[in-house]
Amino acid sequence: MDELSGEMHPDEKPIEVKLSKLPSCILVSLVAIPVDVPFITALALWKSPFMLFRGWKRLLEDLIGREGPFLETVCVPFAGLAIILWPLAVAGSVVASFFSSFALALYSGVVVHQEDSFRMGLAYILAAVSIYDEYTNDLLDMREGSCFMSQA
Repeated sequence: MDELSGEMHPDEKPIEVKLSKLPSCILVSLVAIPVDVPFITALALWKSPFMLFRGWKRLLEDLIGREGPFLETVCVPFAGLAIILWPLAVAGSVVASFFSSFALALYSGVVVHQEDSFRMGLAYILAAVSIYDEYTNDLLDMREGSCFMSQA
């Protein structure tokens, strides 16, 4: 460790990891996994039919219309292949959402360490689900707001 600290520039400051924060980081991460993984996976499953039908609609509009990537006659077979394989892309996005939910959950431990607050880590657990929901709403051109709590 002396060799590593000897190579630092004078204007750099070493990062200190306090062992007293480590139990709260681990605790928040362990709480986040059973909360974030099911919620984010459920959101992905809930929104997958929207993604399937909106994707098919857009691909068919591009195929029929005189605009878009399928303008040339040569591209029509590729358009058909894209339309047929679109459900695999949707299934892949659900699987990717499942695996990325673990990273979002474990990042709550990093939030505890960065903010030096157990409460902020717990707040991030719910915020991660809400942010994921809003991003998927934006990608699917859905209305603003969460599908969990609709504000009247």
